[in-house]
Amino acid sequence: MDIEVITRSSGQSGSKPHLLFVHGGFHGAWCWDENFLPWFTEHEWSTHALSLRGHGVSVGTKNINSWGLVDYVEDVLSVIDELGVPVILIGHSMGGVISQMCREVRPDVVGMVLIASSPMRISPWVLVKAILKHPIAMIGGQIFRNMEISKPAYIDFFFSKKLDPKKRERYVKELSGESFKAITELFSRQAPTIDPNDKRPSLIIAGDDDWSIPMRDHKILSRTYSAPLKVCPGVHDIMLEPEWEVTARVILEWLVASFQEEAHIRPDLSVANK
Repeated sequence: MDIEVITRSSGQSGSKPHLLFVHGGFHGAWCWDENFLPWFTEHEWSTHALSLRGHGVSVGTKNINSWGLVDYVEDVLSVIDELGVPVILIGHSMGGVISQMCREVRPDVVGMVLIASSPMRISPWVLVKAILKHPIAMIGGQIFRNMEISKPAYIDFFFSKKLDPKKRERYVKELSGESFKAITELFSRQAPTIDPNDKRPSLIIAGDDDWSIPMRDHKILSRTYSAPLKVCPGVHDIMLEPEWEVTARVILEWLVASFQEEAHIRPDLSVANK
């Protein structure tokens, strides 16, 4: 399987795990390389981002509706195998669910950050709001089982009005298609299996202006993994927001505390918890 992987090496030797970024629906490795990959590499973490099959420049675009969550998990696991080192998965939206599924089966996933991770079920309020804002896209996508028809409704909550219009236009052009099968499975899946003795650290991040995921769902996820919940400025695509660096610093502070306690923290890395 020809899967796109963007790698930025920190050049640092040692036993630190690598960061592997997993994108959400319609996205690709590009969404991480815009800000997060170079930033975390600069802060001495080796970083990687993959494009799941059918996304970015990975294979499988023509038959994207054939792919389900298990196929996407297989892509991530294959990259972990190629890296051959312990990894911390950083998953966004659907990528958060995929990261959870990978964590269940791989002990070399030593940590996990879930950014605006998709909930178990769609909130009725969110569904009604999406239909009212984009009735043709939402209803047409369901009737024809085609996520390309539904894409405008998703774009509406991906990017904030604060985003530079030229950047927004470029990001929209970068968006891939998405599998109707995978999205259906996303909201009909079983709850994750949690071993009470599993002490691998996790971090949950929510956007303070992300109407697509109610805060109660982030709190449920936080309790599920006994993980801190941090609320950062932004909408759903928080890693592409104008204030993306606030989120990056929250993650970095958690990384240092969880995996690199002896490391020197630069003076400007302190983050006020919200």
